[in-house]
Amino acid sequence: MQVAKSAPDGATFLVTFDSHAVIPSILEKPGLDVEKDLVPVFLVGTAPYVARRECRAAVQDHLPT
Repeated sequence: MQVAKSAPDGATFLVTFDSHAVIPSILEKPGLDVEKDLVPVFLVGTAPYVARRECRAAVQDHLPT
């Protein structure tokens, strides 16, 4: 992501929805640390998220045998 790698001089801004917060959860190697590489300046807005996943395999892995 070019914004995260740009100089911290205040000349580059990333305007994004709050979806960047889930990057570490959905990408194995995201290429940036959203908590260290990006600095929040202001909040434009938020919206609820809905996540759906097939959970049977994950649940079966954790059941006692």
